[in-house]
Amino acid sequence: IIASHERAYWTAWVATLAFFVGYYTLLVPVPLYLHQIGLPDWLIGVILGAFGVASLIGRPLAGTTADTYGRRKVILFGTFSLMVGAIGFSFTTSPALLFGLRLLQAGGYVAFTTASTALVTDLVPAARRASAVAIFGIAANVAMTMTPAIISALMPVISLTGALWLSGAFAALGGLLAFGVPD
Repeated sequence: IIASHERAYWTAWVATLAFFVGYYTLLVPVPLYLHQIGLPDWLIGVILGAFGVASLIGRPLAGTTADTYGRRKVILFGTFSLMVGAIGFSFTTSPALLFGLRLLQAGGYVAFTTASTALVTDLVPAARRASAVAIFGIAANVAMTMTPAIISALMPVISLTGALWLSGAFAALGGLLAFGVPD
């Protein structure tokens, strides 16, 4: 990493960690919420599965959009989408709206992660890019490893709704931090 870009790189790393914590916070409350409101298992599966479908379609679009309009704009779109998708769950029991909110969560995930990875590759010289991207990828693994267990432990204190809002808060923190990284 070029010395002048070192701070920007680590800011992007922490921003991405915060965003991933926001996303992985959803792994516990979303299925519990869907079950609590009385949806049948097959419909819970459809709503949860919307994420994968949206990711397949959204990632190429996020890459093209990040190249065309800039990484930070796509990161901010991703931040907003995950926030709305997470917090919006607490306001509805409509399966159609929940499906749409899950699509927003997926859109936020693919937009943020695609654009932030592209942003990091812009900060490092080609000779160091592979190792820098590998270290950058650890942010997701840290969040994936710790967040669901922590949220499960906190669930009696924060509630399902609180967990959904906490997800939105971590997404916002990630977006705010990423906004400080030069495009």
